Amino acid sequence: EIKTSKRREKDWIEFQRQFEGIHTSFIQNLTSSYPELSAKEIRLCTLMKLNLPSKDICSVLGVSANTLKSSRYRIHKKMGLASGEKLAEYILRFS
Repeated sequence: EIKTSKRREKDWIEFQRQFEGIHTSFIQNLTSSYPELSAKEIRLCTLMKLNLPSKDICSVLGVSANTLKSSRYRIHKKMGLASGEKLAEYILRFS
């Protein structure tokens, strides 16, 4: 488990580097605008920015669909979005 965890962290660092090359300053802007977001929530937001389907996001993060739904709800709440505003659409517009 420790080896897997370290490998995932290395993979995340490489992914983040590649992601920042495409979406310049997205993570920095997200963390400065919403400092209360956890590292896992930021990871979820980056995957949403890539417009990945929920099934793929679950696979990448190693979580269930229910866990993903709960995480999206918490992020929506932390960002203070209106009840009718969709988190995925907001993330896609956010730069």
